[in-house]
Amino acid sequence: MIFVSGTRIRLGLSQFTLVVLLLPFTCNAVGNRDALQQQSSRCGLHATIVRQVEREGFHRDLGSLVELVAQNPLEWQNCTIALQETIPSGLYVNQDQLMDLERQGTLTACPETFVDVEAAQWQSESFGVLVYSSLETAHNLLYAHIRMPIHLRYHAPTDNGGYAGVYIPPPKLLIRCSNEITCGNKENYFTGSCDGCTGSHCSWLQIPFGTNTPKEGLRVMVPVGNKSLLPIVNAFTFLVTGGGCLYILSILVSTWK
Repeated sequence: MIFVSGTRIRLGLSQFTLVVLLLPFTCNAVGNRDALQQQSSRCGLHATIVRQVEREGFHRDLGSLVELVAQNPLEWQNCTIALQETIPSGLYVNQDQLMDLERQGTLTACPETFVDVEAAQWQSESFGVLVYSSLETAHNLLYAHIRMPIHLRYHAPTDNGGYAGVYIPPPKLLIRCSNEITCGNKENYFTGSCDGCTGSHCSWLQIPFGTNTPKEGLRVMVPVGNKSLLPIVNAFTFLVTGGGCLYILSILVSTWK
């Protein structure tokens, strides 16, 4: 685990190359933005991440398409990337589901803490998840499709009901290689698990990236209950429950006779 702080995206490589050219090169590490950008230039890497939330209902997929344009792609072929995600209190990941995906070889994602899947939004806090992926190569382009299942927590009802917005902030992008990376600044290196939730530790380098998401992150709309409908719901529940009890009682009486 690194102690700091995908829904497959259906884009062809040619389409995404256009996105790379159009996206502004923004840095997620606010405090050392200039340093990270200078580091990226020295390393000969220019990274972009296209993100989206797919599917409907309370069970979604967080998809990330990561692309690295390298001046010398041969230097980066034996590398692994990791996205350090921050999951807000209104969402959660299922640890059992993630372990099943890891056993299937589909996804390796490690929550930084125990996740209570039964807790409601107001009983929960945000937490981190580290998501690993290998890189595929196409000419000077290194890329990875990451798809992580996420789930919506129940929110407290409001006077008028409606929807509540939950924001998934941009992740941190980390990279490590079989050969030592020496182009980065010392303060941007971190030590963490090499490629899974347990095992040996490796040195990771944080790199900046451009993204299609706003600064506050991706927004997910969660339906919330309407407290003004509580009397109607209670009355309907009582009628249905009482009617069911009377029906069962009549069946028992007729059978007893």
